[in-house]
Amino acid sequence: MKKWYEAAAQDADVSSGTFISLARNLEGVPFPSRMSMSDRRFVWDKVRETLLKAEDTEYGRFTKIPLESIPSVHAVSLAEAGLINAETVTDRVGCGLITTQDESLSAAVNGEDHLTILSKAAGLQLQEAYSKADGLDTFLDRSLSFAFDRQLGYLTQNPFHLGTGMVASLRLHLPALLESGSVGRIAQNLAKLGLTLRSVYGSESNPRGAFFRLSNQVTMGLSEQEALTNLSSMANQIISRERKMREDLIHQVSVQDTVLRNLGVLQNARLLSFDEFLERASAVRFGITSGLVGGISVFDMDTLIYRVQPATLTFESGEAMTEEERQKHRACKVRDALKQGMEDS
Repeated sequence: MKKWYEAAAQDADVSSGTFISLARNLEGVPFPSRMSMSDRRFVWDKVRETLLKAEDTEYGRFTKIPLESIPSVHAVSLAEAGLINAETVTDRVGCGLITTQDESLSAAVNGEDHLTILSKAAGLQLQEAYSKADGLDTFLDRSLSFAFDRQLGYLTQNPFHLGTGMVASLRLHLPALLESGSVGRIAQNLAKLGLTLRSVYGSESNPRGAFFRLSNQVTMGLSEQEALTNLSSMANQIISRERKMREDLIHQVSVQDTVLRNLGVLQNARLLSFDEFLERASAVRFGITSGLVGGISVFDMDTLIYRVQPATLTFESGEAMTEEERQKHRACKVRDALKQGMEDS
């Protein structure tokens, strides 16, 4: 089954994904940091039982994964897919994951909070993604009774998430703004407005692949819709600036040469580290959206980025690999995908 990121969507040239996360905790049960093993089992069983009732609704069937019983490489691949956080990978006892087949809607159990509902969508689809998360939230609350205070809102282990408990994010591809040196200044200005702009891969000082996550910081004192409106407004401004700068850049022969050289390397490489792949794939993705590269879509590139991550690549291969074997396998997978795209076009 196709994953959520393989679907065509609005503004996908710059926004490669929309994410809505809702932190929820059950009334009368300690926060995860203070839970006993029996508490963890109770929450996991309650969530599973409740979601069994949802499988005949619009949500479809859910896959239920007890995280403590899966291999480490599988857990890391789930973290690479954004379905669980890194902390859960190292301490999986009593933790679980429930997800739809396309991974567009999921619930991580006993991570930072009892429940983290996550809705994902391709492109820029804040309202659509929120509607799915909110619907599942409402369905679960009928049976689970989430902890809520009239003044503080939803009660969460992290005090920064008190209030709505919602973190809305957009994954933005900003090669032109990064090249111009504007990203740092934009991030500083956004921080004053209660938003963050952070690198998805690599460090803030050394971002890999020009992918950034734009998220709301404020969860108390404003409604979910107000937070979504603010995020959408800022995102549209950033997207507009990125597109304008791309138009200027793509006419430069040196930029065209860089894009096509990176495409050539990906089409012919026999060894590829993930960092090298990200840098070259970012340039090719920019070339695709600017009309310089044909025969492959941004969705093909986004699919590759998710599926050639180290643990995901290893897990899907079904066998342990050395770093060189992984680089060889990644290069082969990239070559095949690009060749297939060109042939299909």
